[in-house]
Amino acid sequence: MTLDQLDAFAREGALIFFVLFFVGVVLWLALGPDQRFDHDAQLPLDEEAPSHD
Repeated sequence: MTLDQLDAFAREGALIFFVLFFVGVVLWLALGPDQRFDHDAQLPLDEEAPSHD
């Protein structure tokens, strides 16, 4: 690998990293504080659901 190839490879890798990082931050902010890392949350039970006899 020549120095020019290495430089181009590093620039491409950095670009991909920053794009993925930016997309991740945008998605994290879009989810909002209620849905972030809330593994203990339970869905509300539907008390109006018809019973199946």
